[in-house]
Amino acid sequence: MSHSAVVWGATALAGVAVASGSLVVLHTKPTGLSPVRDPVSAYGISPYRAWYRAAVVATGVAGAAEAIGVSSALRGVRLVVACLWAFAVARVLIGWFPMDKEDAPRTTTGRIHWLLAVVAFAAVTIAGLRLRSTLARNGLWPGANATLSVLAWGMFGAAVAALFIRGTSQVAKWFGAAERVFYMTMLAWLLTVAFALL
Repeated sequence: MSHSAVVWGATALAGVAVASGSLVVLHTKPTGLSPVRDPVSAYGISPYRAWYRAAVVATGVAGAAEAIGVSSALRGVRLVVACLWAFAVARVLIGWFPMDKEDAPRTTTGRIHWLLAVVAFAAVTIAGLRLRSTLARNGLWPGANATLSVLAWGMFGAAVAALFIRGTSQVAKWFGAAERVFYMTMLAWLLTVAFALL
């Protein structure tokens, strides 16, 4: 692995660590939010919004570092790199476009938040699925290939489940849980890519 890829892998690893730590802190604070019902973005409109911003910025840094690292380490990964850049930008920006409160009128800021969330989740999922197929086709990163494949499909399944739950009133109270499964698989995928670059 090139020295450049190692540096960007280490940067991504630090980003994942900060994001994960910030999310752990948020889930231990007395926010009154339910991890089963409420979206992670609800922390961004709580008194602990600074921790939420730290989490999304750190995740964006990890995504950007991996875009550069993957680009320098692998060939034929243009779509993966483009998706990682889209993910990184959306994650950083979303911290400054908070979601609307549940009982409040819809706002432009809230709509931008929703769009950024869709872009980020879709982009990292596509990056995962595309990287999986590229690695399998070229026999690259054999030590991480199986894990990355499982996590990519995990992100896809969690994203589909979250969308279904969000649009179905009978099970809407489980949206937070589905989204957190997505977060866990996403962070695990970013972590695995970071280690593969080292």
